[in-house]
Amino acid sequence: MTNPTGTQFYHNYPMGPQLRRWLGIQASAYSGDKKHNISGEEKKSFSEFLLAFIKENQLESESTLVNLMDELLAMDLPFLVLKIVDYNQEVWKKTDFRGLHAEGLAAMLSSELPRAEDCFVKAQAAAPLEPAPYVNLVRIYHYDKHWDDSLPWIDAGLKTNPNYFPLWELLLENVQAKFAEMKDILPVIKERAHSLHSWAGMSLFTDIDPLSNSQSKAAALEQFYNNGERDEAFLIEYTGALGAANQFATIPSIIWQAEKHDGKPSAWRLQLHKLQAHLALDQKEIFLSQVPSILKNPDLPAHIQTELTELFTEVQKEMPS
Repeated sequence: MTNPTGTQFYHNYPMGPQLRRWLGIQASAYSGDKKHNISGEEKKSFSEFLLAFIKENQLESESTLVNLMDELLAMDLPFLVLKIVDYNQEVWKKTDFRGLHAEGLAAMLSSELPRAEDCFVKAQAAAPLEPAPYVNLVRIYHYDKHWDDSLPWIDAGLKTNPNYFPLWELLLENVQAKFAEMKDILPVIKERAHSLHSWAGMSLFTDIDPLSNSQSKAAALEQFYNNGERDEAFLIEYTGALGAANQFATIPSIIWQAEKHDGKPSAWRLQLHKLQAHLALDQKEIFLSQVPSILKNPDLPAHIQTELTELFTEVQKEMPS
């Protein structure tokens, strides 16, 4: 392996473990994890250095290549993702979904749309159940205003992922490009939602239907709940709709039953909906008793944690001493 002059100057540049190993940066010397801001000049300098390194050093395995592609994409260096692929064609077999997806995203970000399209078509073939290739192919076709070309991919994507919101949003975008009036758009969305038995499709329909409101949305989703739908994403949507419709009384029991069935605490969004319901029902003691549990959830976003902590303090002050 050739190590161009300059590696020692990048021990403090944020990068993933695979790239550090490839560059020969020892763990004891690395301090990039402590650096949170990168200037444009630093990024340009590192990119030039790494491009030279890529040109002079061949990779020996596809797995290493794929890992490096992922890391470079996470570092917002899509041009170098494409370059590392170009200079390692001997090990790149173009069958690994993760690698194809990374190359496709890098090509999209670099405005190389034909290359991106080719990658996403191959990625879909490698993993037909993954929704991302469908979404990205449709976005490419919509960017070029090839509305008819995108429809088969929307249909195929919804058949494999009938409740994937981004695909429904792209279907709406497609239909809106063809029809100017809502009276022509609504039947298309509603028919597709019914044919696929999709709660996400019906949720979208109630969102765009001028005759719908929060109560009708909750009622539409209730039908899916009564028919046995218990997917976590659905419960988040359904309990959110119940809250918007001021139907708070049933939310805690819905979430409690889900936790009992799964044998584990629910997702933080569901826990948050339950807390909001208790507060709306003036069940302050229950609210206060359950806040500490959700605050321990490692997935809870920092801003939600801050807001919930402040709300907890406010409610505590309101309680009789």
